Amino acid sequence: MKWKFFRSVSAKPNILELWKTPMRQSKQYPPGLSTGMKLIVAATKGYTDDVEELLDSGARPDQKYIRSALSRAAGNGHLDTVEAFLERGVACELQDKHGQTALMSAAKNGQTEIVALMLDRGAAPDRRDSDGCTALMEAAKTGRTGSVALLLKRGAAHDLKDIRAQTALMKAAEEGHTDTVAALLDGGASHDLDSGFGWTALTVAARRGHAEVVAALLGRGAAPSPRILMYAAKGGHAKTVAEIL
Repeated sequence: MKWKFFRSVSAKPNILELWKTPMRQSKQYPPGLSTGMKLIVAATKGYTDDVEELLDSGARPDQKYIRSALSRAAGNGHLDTVEAFLERGVACELQDKHGQTALMSAAKNGQTEIVALMLDRGAAPDRRDSDGCTALMEAAKTGRTGSVALLLKRGAAHDLKDIRAQTALMKAAEEGHTDTVAALLDGGASHDLDSGFGWTALTVAARRGHAEVVAALLGRGAAPSPRILMYAAKGGHAKTVAEIL
């Protein structure tokens, strides 16, 4: 009986293994895979011909499986595959279960060419997901400076806040992305906004010990305080303390 159980489990399609299969290998799908799941796999791997065939045969692109097929293609940089979706009428603003769009996915992964394409096709740069994040916030958090610069150039609002009251600048500063912080400041982001209780971009950078970000913010007029100095000192961030002093 135990042998039969394990045999039945192993016979099921191992979806996780599909993400690990190099694109140079043949396009193989395990038996029993649904049409919707095949579309997800094909979009993820950039199998444009398969995506076109599946969509033309009636596959639903709005089946979300946490992330939509379009968002997966966009995030992985498969430009031709993204265009195949759009040419077949799939909405560029299609959101997944968490409210994320293809624009957000592309921005987060630094796929600037796809970011430009989605904006050209009418994607709203300031659309929010379920956490209140925009494409600019996603790009800022992951340090995708090219995407940040492009979004700002195309009119993305730089001082919006998510549900945690964090701005794109705060996210970039917290993660230590100095170049991204500079791009946001150049684009007009305000360094003195806070997320509550006085937490600014300078505060989160000092607390994390990102000395270069602290220096960049101070150079743009951010005001240090004893509390910010305390956070840096408490964390043992000597270089950050030196920048503040």
